[in-house]
Amino acid sequence: MIPTKEKNRFSENYMPFCRVCGSNSLAQHCIIKKPVTRAGAFYFCKACEAMSFHAESDTHAYGDNYYGCGNSKVGGLAHAIRCLSAKWRADFVNKLGGKGHCLDIGCGDGEFLKAMNSRGWSVKGTELPGSACDRAKKKLPGQIVCAAQFESAAEPGSCNLITMWQVFEHLENPRQVLERCRNLLSDGGVLGIGVPNPISWQALWGKVDWLHFDPPRHLHLENLQTLVKEAESLGFTCIAVRYPWLEFGPIGWTQTLMNKLGFSRDYFFEKMKDRWAQTSILSQILWTLLAIVLALPAFFLAFLESLSKRSATYEVYLRRGLSKKS
Repeated sequence: MIPTKEKNRFSENYMPFCRVCGSNSLAQHCIIKKPVTRAGAFYFCKACEAMSFHAESDTHAYGDNYYGCGNSKVGGLAHAIRCLSAKWRADFVNKLGGKGHCLDIGCGDGEFLKAMNSRGWSVKGTELPGSACDRAKKKLPGQIVCAAQFESAAEPGSCNLITMWQVFEHLENPRQVLERCRNLLSDGGVLGIGVPNPISWQALWGKVDWLHFDPPRHLHLENLQTLVKEAESLGFTCIAVRYPWLEFGPIGWTQTLMNKLGFSRDYFFEKMKDRWAQTSILSQILWTLLAIVLALPAFFLAFLESLSKRSATYEVYLRRGLSKKS
C-alpha cells in the first residue's frame, strides 16, 4: 500500500521540481502507471528543457536482479555487443590523446576499465555493492571500490579521465555531480558521459512506452544542448560527441515495440538479466521468437537514428579548463 503522504503525489497541490536546474516551471510529459513499483511521472522543464522523474511512492528502485546473474548483466548476444561496445569506446577515448588515470563511475562489470587497462591506462572504478561489483573485482583486483560516493576513489585533481556510462541519469543533483567530477579532474582532464537521449526517434515515437525512460531509476534526462550548457557553466568545454547505436539502440526499439503492443513494461529486457528464472520453456520460446521477429526492423531503425544524430543514447566528452592562477 502506498503511504498516505504519497497518495496525493500527483494531485493539484503537488509541486514537482526540475532535478537539473531546480525550476518549478514544468509541464507533465507522461504518467507511468504500471507496474506499480515503477509508477510516477516525467516532467519537462520549460526553463532548461530537461526531464525529471518523480516516483509515485518511495519504492526500492534496484532489485536483486537489476545487475543480472551469472558472469554478466545480460547474456548471449547482448553481452557480446556490450563487450564490443566497451572496446570501441576505449578506442575512441584513446584518440582524444594522452594516457593517465581513468576513474569509471558506476563501472558495472568492469568491461570498459578492462579495455582501458589493456591500452595502458591506470584504472579505478566505483560500483554499488552487488553482483556487478563482485564481477568487476574479479576482473580488476584491487582496482574497484564498492561505494555510493565516488569521491572516495580518487584524490582531487588526480584523474586524467572520468567516465559515466549510463550512470549520470541515475544520480541525484546532476550539477553537483559535475562539480565533483571537475574537482577530481586534472587541468585539461576529460569527462565522458553516456546518457539516454530524450529527443531520440525512439523517445519521440515510444513516448510513455520508451524503454530508456526506465522508471523509477532514471531521475533526469537531458538533451545534448542542455547538458553541454550546464557543463560549460562549470568551466567545461565540449570536445566531442558520439551517437552510438549498437549497444542500446536495437534493444531499445525491440522492447519499446513490445511495450507498445501491450506486454508488461520492459518484461523482455528484465528477463534478459535474470536469465528467465521461474519462466516456463514455452514462454521463453514465444518471447524469443517475438524478439527475433522485431530484431531486423529494430537494428535498421537504430542504425538510421545514429546516422541522423538522434540515437537512443549519446556520449559527450567534456574537457576541464585550466585552473586560474593566483
